[in-house]
Amino acid sequence: MRNLFFFYIAFLTFPYFGATLTVINTNDAGAGSLRNQILSANNGDSINFDPNLIASGSNTIFLLSEISFSTDLTITGLYNSNDTLYISGGNVNRIFSLDGNSNVVLDSLYLINGFAFAGGGAGVGCNEVGNLLVTNSFFKGNISSYPYRGGAINFRSNSNALSEISSMQIDNCHFYENSAQYGGGVASTSYVKYPNETTISNSHFYSNSALYGGGVYYDNYADSLSPTTPLTISNCVLDTNTADYGPGIYVSTYGFHGCDVIVANCKLRSNASPGGSGVIGHYSYSESDEYFQLIDSEIENNLTTALAVTKSGEFGTFSTQLLRSTISNNTWNSNVALISLSNGPTSQLNAEILQSTISGNSCSDYGPSVGAVNFSSPNPASFLKIKNSTIVKNAFLASSTAAIIDSYNSTGQREITSSIIALNTPQDINDSDTIISGGYSIFSDPFVHGSINSDQLLVDSISLKLSTLAYNGGNTKTCLPLEGSFAINAGNPLDFTNAQNGPITAIRDVGAAETTSTTPSSVGLNSLENEFYVLLPNPTEHYFNITSISEGAIELVIIRNAAGQIVKQWSNYQINSLNDYFIDELSNGFYYVLIQQENKTNAAVIKLLKK
Repeated sequence: MRNLFFFYIAFLTFPYFGATLTVINTNDAGAGSLRNQILSANNGDSINFDPNLIASGSNTIFLLSEISFSTDLTITGLYNSNDTLYISGGNVNRIFSLDGNSNVVLDSLYLINGFAFAGGGAGVGCNEVGNLLVTNSFFKGNISSYPYRGGAINFRSNSNALSEISSMQIDNCHFYENSAQYGGGVASTSYVKYPNETTISNSHFYSNSALYGGGVYYDNYADSLSPTTPLTISNCVLDTNTADYGPGIYVSTYGFHGCDVIVANCKLRSNASPGGSGVIGHYSYSESDEYFQLIDSEIENNLTTALAVTKSGEFGTFSTQLLRSTISNNTWNSNVALISLSNGPTSQLNAEILQSTISGNSCSDYGPSVGAVNFSSPNPASFLKIKNSTIVKNAFLASSTAAIIDSYNSTGQREITSSIIALNTPQDINDSDTIISGGYSIFSDPFVHGSINSDQLLVDSISLKLSTLAYNGGNTKTCLPLEGSFAINAGNPLDFTNAQNGPITAIRDVGAAETTSTTPSSVGLNSLENEFYVLLPNPTEHYFNITSISEGAIELVIIRNAAGQIVKQWSNYQINSLNDYFIDELSNGFYYVLIQQENKTNAAVIKLLKK
């Protein structure tokens, strides 16, 4: 939204009523041509095309040289469900070249076969452009020759720009079979003091190729006066793209400030890298804090690894988060992990895998760095936190590796809470590695250094009973615990954070997914007695009382509604003087009563009906 704000503010300087110039023929130049109308336009004007140009079917404007302009313009192309007006560079010319801090809107264009020998951006090359909005457009077969950026679009801002922040926004666009050394589909570059904000949404990148960034490439060269720049990619599909490094997305940052990257609601499928580079690569050489987030997204069926994050700068903290995302069925054959997280000795790396699923991935290399998650940090303040996630059925050949590994004996901490890390080959956690357990996790390994009593060890596939990957609610695939699974109701009873596939309604299950088909074993009107407490009367109109079966005083009683919200609670100093717990003010309906003793021991949840 902030990007849109800057873009529209820039356009407030335009005349309110610019002229509309219409292209009436497919000539390269001369009266009524696209070139002539653009060169004749003033700031704030609009260019459109006569519908008669495709009245007899699709048509093409062949350009004999690029069209270069520095005017604030809106250009709206022409296509319908049957026919299209193509604009072609004929495999010898760039199509549009934009400069002069202009603000440009390109809408409903179909740009094909552009070729850029210098400067990049064979479809649209932007140098020192203020703001660019590209929407409802198609780019196919555009090539930027070595060593240039952006097969279809290259957007660049630098210290000569007049505005402090430039922006490029791409929405509802399609990029097919474009290529360049950097950014087969799109490249965006920030230079020195004046970075750009790049937003790509609702778009499709298909069969693009590059050395770095098959679909999207972003780099930032920032000095001490520059802010950290944002790159947001949302609701996009990136499939069958290829690159040596980052076949889906590649981000590289240098200097004092980095780039904050959000990839949300995206599908990255069937992309390939011959060296096993992550489908998404974020490589930071900057000296500032920055972050990467993968949210509600799927990385699946790629012929390479999923994610590579490296912080090589001397200072700053790199925060990485996977949230409600699924990484599945990817294969590769090089000595790298599915998810590689690393940093230098003086920077810090904070990584979280939350409510996410990693399943069915495999590598045929025997190297020591192979695994599902390789977290390597020489800074003891760095950490990897895996919480409410499922990491299962990943297969690796080297006998010394595991699903969660540290190939460099780093000092960063690894904390695992309420997660399923099981059925991985050859093991879940390296024998020599120690975790910090938050409890309530499930492992297939017979021994895990750092595990605690609430963790379950040596759990096999029969006891775990997980479904195959499927859509079980939410935006991404999950492995659902089936009837009788050891994961059901075995999570942290105090944690009501949503699962990957939806809300928690009682005691949470271990792992990423919450089953909705099984009644909790220790929760229900017919299960008033558990191993710790009896709650009566139930159902009730006004009050209930609690009898403790085990030794020890009750320290905390919490009532949550069906949405998991706390509606009433009593702490130990109140409980000591109570015989009855009155709930007259609560509305009729089902509630969940959490009861626990001192030091959070003997916790149980009982379902209560207020009538």
